[in-house]
Amino acid sequence: MLTETNAFEPPRWLVGGHLQTIWPSFFRKVLLTQEPSSNWLPTPDGDELAYDYYALEASKGLVVVCHGLEGHARRPYILGMVAALLQAGYEVLAWSYRGCGTRLNKKPIFYHSGATYDLQTVVDFAQKLRSQPLFLVGFSLGGNLVMRWLGEQGERLPAAVSGAVAISVPLDLAAGSDYLTRPAAKPYTLNFLKSLKAKVAAKAALFPTYFQLDLLAKTNNLRQFDEFFTAPLHGFKDANDYYAKASSLFVLNDIAVPTLLLQAANDPFLPPSCYPKGPFRKLKLEVTASGGHVGFTVKGKAYSYAEQRVVDFLNALCITCSNPSP
Repeated sequence: MLTETNAFEPPRWLVGGHLQTIWPSFFRKVLLTQEPSSNWLPTPDGDELAYDYYALEASKGLVVVCHGLEGHARRPYILGMVAALLQAGYEVLAWSYRGCGTRLNKKPIFYHSGATYDLQTVVDFAQKLRSQPLFLVGFSLGGNLVMRWLGEQGERLPAAVSGAVAISVPLDLAAGSDYLTRPAAKPYTLNFLKSLKAKVAAKAALFPTYFQLDLLAKTNNLRQFDEFFTAPLHGFKDANDYYAKASSLFVLNDIAVPTLLLQAANDPFLPPSCYPKGPFRKLKLEVTASGGHVGFTVKGKAYSYAEQRVVDFLNALCITCSNPSP
């Protein structure tokens, strides 16, 4: 179901999708009143994932929060979501993907948009922390990861998982990657590539047989990075094969729990195919006129529109879980 909403209005001075994307990334400060329990979660293949666990003595449920491309569990948009969820009475498990913590991961592989095996490891761990209910929240790449995992699980989803929210999601990875080759998106691409190339160089020093460093000079956009590094490193034939098998766009109707997809119409990262019309069984799409990419800044408010929308959506699900239909 598609819902266009005007409930969100950014500050008047925060004009356009680019500014609404960039400003909170650079200037938002989030101060948490609670320090997390931080540790490394081992994976079945001998690697590790960094996580921050924010516990509460009594809570409505546990929320697993997933970050975006080249992010980590301490980015402002993650901390903002953590703060909003804690204030609303939810425990939070925010995790960092392979190679996105404070140190490189142990294996030659990194993370990618369809690495649902790592999300499965995190969900399994979350169920040991709290039996139920569990919720998932993902931003950008993390939103694709959440919805891809939900779609792959389908009706086999663990009973504890009661719902999810995905924000600013490139559902169609192929179209999204190509969309970022536009001149207007060049600053974003260069920023991502700077970080990704540095990571490849660091990994190559440890695992030289896995990487062709001469390809770094030929890598000028994200599709080329995925063609030269992401795909071969993670068992895909090429970038197109990776995009086809990792995009959540193709499994949306397999999602079996209530899920909210929040997109901004002026998101500079998202092509038209990332605003699917449906209808879908359990997925609800809300599109705001403004917000940028992972922005949604609200004038004079501690929390963004996305953070408040997540809290409202999860609260409604908690009421439903507490009062099931006869």
